[in-house]
Amino acid sequence: MLTGVVISGVQGATVSAGSATLSPGNAGTVHIMLDSASTGISGYQMTVQSDNAAVVSVTGVTFPSWAALSEAVPGDGGSYALRAIDLNSGVEAGATEVTLATLTVQATGSGTAQITIQNLQIDDDAGNPLQAEAKSGTVTVSGGAPLEPSTQEITVTLQTGWNLFNIPMQPAAGFEYAEI
Repeated sequence: MLTGVVISGVQGATVSAGSATLSPGNAGTVHIMLDSASTGISGYQMTVQSDNAAVVSVTGVTFPSWAALSEAVPGDGGSYALRAIDLNSGVEAGATEVTLATLTVQATGSGTAQITIQNLQIDDDAGNPLQAEAKSGTVTVSGGAPLEPSTQEITVTLQTGWNLFNIPMQPAAGFEYAEI
């Protein structure tokens, strides 16, 4: 008697960073999407980053409502370590076009930059690793002249006690923080 077993291959999923076109000085969004979750997802972690901070930088992250527990930790070079957990079965087996995160990006010059995804790990509803390929997205910044850093000086008078103030301009890349 001849018997056979047919094993069908499981096709891997793809996590993609979307694309965007911005004008110099403007902000926009880039969505990080999972194309399919045949066995659902229980959570994920990854690192996202622009490969050219002179053109665009990642300045913030928001998570979808299914991500009951989430964290975006800024790192070196404008990278963000992202983690999210699906506690309430918001992404069930068979889900498609799942938003994992939405990045806020800031155009800092003209040209193109890739939004890269690294250290990607996704677990399915049973806690098993989900095989997924990471694909970068492109942000194109065109139109207008590149931004030049301002040489304007601002004098701030501090009072006794707590002082809360804001500067009336967008700081140039690399000058977002100051030593006090």
